[in-house]
Amino acid sequence: MLKIFLLSLILSISCQKQEDRKNITLKITAWEGYTPKKILDLFKARVEKKYDINLNYEITLPNNEEVMLKKLESKDVHIVSLSHYIYRDPLYKYYAKKLLHPIELKRIPNYKHIFSPFKKIDFVFEEDSFYGVPLAHASYRLMYNSALVDEVPKSWKVLYTPENRKKYIVSDYHFETNSYITALSLGARRNQLNRIELYQTEEYLQELKILAEGSKGYWDEVEKPSELIGKTYATGFGNFIHKLKKSGESWKFANPIEGEPAYIDFYSICSCIPKDSLEYIIAHEWVNYSLSIKYQLDVIINGLGEMPVTTDLKSQLSLEQIERYHLDDPLHFIKNSFFWNERTQELLNIQKESWESFLIKN
Repeated sequence: MLKIFLLSLILSISCQKQEDRKNITLKITAWEGYTPKKILDLFKARVEKKYDINLNYEITLPNNEEVMLKKLESKDVHIVSLSHYIYRDPLYKYYAKKLLHPIELKRIPNYKHIFSPFKKIDFVFEEDSFYGVPLAHASYRLMYNSALVDEVPKSWKVLYTPENRKKYIVSDYHFETNSYITALSLGARRNQLNRIELYQTEEYLQELKILAEGSKGYWDEVEKPSELIGKTYATGFGNFIHKLKKSGESWKFANPIEGEPAYIDFYSICSCIPKDSLEYIIAHEWVNYSLSIKYQLDVIINGLGEMPVTTDLKSQLSLEQIERYHLDDPLHFIKNSFFWNERTQELLNIQKESWESFLIKN
C-alpha cells in the first residue's frame, strides 16, 4: 500500500508541475514540407526541457503568398517562410508596413554555418537590420542525359533548336522561370528580367512558343525522375535525378552561360510579438533550429530534395551532393545562379497568359 501511495504522490506532483508550466503556442505559416511532425516533435521536446514550458503548435500551410501577408497583417502568426522576391515586392510592402521583426543575430548561433553567398542577400536587409534567415534554395536548371549528348550544353538556346524539338521536357506550371530562360536565350541581361517590354516583342513570343510546343509532355510543380526517362534534355530543379541511375540513365547538370534563375526561402518573425517575450525567444529558437544539421538534412535535402543553406553538414554528404550544391564553389552564385528580382502583378499576368496560350492541351 505504501508503494502505491508513494507512486500516486509522485504522479500527482508530476502532473501538478506539468499544469503549473506555462503554455506556449507557436504559430508557424510555412510552405508544405517545412514543418514535418517528426521535426516539430523533436523541437518541442528540446524547448520544453530548456524553458520548462508546454509547447503547442498552430501550423498553417498556405496555398499562396497572400496567406502569409494576411497572417502578418492580422497578427495571427509568429513565424513565416517567405521567398526572397517577396520582401521588396510592391504588392506586399513588408518593410513599409513594418510587419517583420529585425532578426537578433545573437539568438541565431547556427547562423555562422550559413554558406557565405547567402549571408548578404540584399532582399532581406533594410536600414542596417536584416529580416530573414535563409532556409532553403533551388535553381531552375538545365539538365542533360549524358548518354545521349556528344557535348555538354552551354546555353539555354539548346532547347530552342529545331533538331531538339520533342527531345526535352519543361514544366507547364513554372511560367515565370520559362519566361526568364526564354528572355535570357535572346540576350536579355539578368537585371533586366523584370521589364515588361521584354515579354511583349514578337521575337520573344515566337521563342516562347517554340519552347512550349517543342516539349515532349510537361512536368508540373516538381519534376519526377520518371518523367525524364528517354529524354535528352530537361529543365527542372534536379531534386532527385540521381534516382535515374536505377533506370540506367546518367543525368547531369549543365551551367548555361546566361545563368540559372533561382529562389531562396527565408524564415522571418512577425513584428507583432513583443520583443524579449517567451514567444519571441522561442521563435528565434525555431529559426536557429532550421539551420541545424538535423533540419537541413531531414527536411531540406532528404524531405524536399532542395539545396541546403549551411555548410557544417558537408561531412554527411556524398561528393556528388557537395558538387551539386556547389558547397565548394561559392562563386557559382555570382557567376551562374542568380535570384530574380521582385516583379509586378502586371508582369506576372503577361508572362502567365503568354505561356499558357502556347501549351499543347491534351
